[in-house]
Amino acid sequence: MANDDSKKLDQVLELERAQREDLKLLDHHLVSLNKRILGANIIGFVLFALLCATAAYLVASTADKRAERRRKADVDQLVRLRRTLKQWKTEQSKTREESSARTTLLTKLMDLYHRGENEKALELLPKAEAAAHSALEHAVVAEVSRNLNRKAALAALARGISDYQRDKPKDAIKHLLQALKYAPHGSIALQAHYYAGLSYHKRQDYRKAAQHLGALATDPAGEDILDDAGLFRLGHAHDLLKQSQAARKYYGLLIERYPKSVFAPVARAKLRQLGGP
Repeated sequence: MANDDSKKLDQVLELERAQREDLKLLDHHLVSLNKRILGANIIGFVLFALLCATAAYLVASTADKRAERRRKADVDQLVRLRRTLKQWKTEQSKTREESSARTTLLTKLMDLYHRGENEKALELLPKAEAAAHSALEHAVVAEVSRNLNRKAALAALARGISDYQRDKPKDAIKHLLQALKYAPHGSIALQAHYYAGLSYHKRQDYRKAAQHLGALATDPAGEDILDDAGLFRLGHAHDLLKQSQAARKYYGLLIERYPKSVFAPVARAKLRQLGGP
């Protein structure tokens, strides 16, 4: 009986020893597992930290690139603004210079005009007409131009008539053509055409004589200027140019308008030669 109890006690002790060994082994395995778990956690934390750092770097890099692009865009815009401002200042300076030059030119023109220095004013007039900018400047220059051209035309006409009357047809033609340049239309032009026609006829340039005297014949206002002398020379010019129909026309007008003119008998004789009535 005692032996049985001893065996049982030995078995229990053996069992407890085996259990303690198992517990030690289990404890060893748990410690090893904990170390592995801790190592894995550390590695995971390190990897997470690296991932966060990488992400932060990428975010910062992207932000830097965006900031750089924004900065570059701001610099480009600033350069454009500076260029625009410089161009605007240049244009403003140019405008002021042009305005000052235009004012000086127009002032000089008006000064010459009021002092009666017509020839100098006429020389300056084309520049003033080209420089006029505003509606007022155009109106002022146009008015001065009309008056200057009229004065110059009247002066040239007077010299032309004087030269014609002094039997200087060549000089007369030069001044009369100048009068037509300054006043191509109106009463001054009609007077210039008349004396130019007479002067060309005197120089035996019948084609141009017919041209200038004919300008009076085709203008209703020219009838009062184209007298018997003018009509005779107009008909005679066409006659010598072998333009019989025109010659008969103006010889006939001479006889019709001025039947008692000293040129009327000659015109009648010319009409008979040309086969007229």
